[in-house]
Amino acid sequence: MGLKSIFQKAAKTAFKVADDVKIEVIFKSVVDNGIDDPEINQNPVDAIRMEFEAIDYRELSFKSLIQPYDYKLIILQENLPSVDTNDKILIDNIEYSIVGFDKDPADVTWIIGIR
Repeated sequence: MGLKSIFQKAAKTAFKVADDVKIEVIFKSVVDNGIDDPEINQNPVDAIRMEFEAIDYRELSFKSLIQPYDYKLIILQENLPSVDTNDKILIDNIEYSIVGFDKDPADVTWIIGIR
């Protein structure tokens, strides 16, 4: 078992035991079907929502886009195969835009900035 697979298992386990901080969000994926009305797929996924800390900015590819009051979502990649900045996140009937996203180094979770 390689080091990457050990990190992957540890991250999945940590996410599963975080039941008290996980929330269900609706991921709204916008699919351009070539006509005026794009198709919108809605999927519920578990996520962990946090405020950005100063240390979070250093490693993110979208760090220059983060503003005060933006949130960070952590979502398992196995529950959400792809992310795009055209997609939306619905939390408690409030729609958030995706300002940027990255994968963690072990390719287990998405780190998504929302506003």
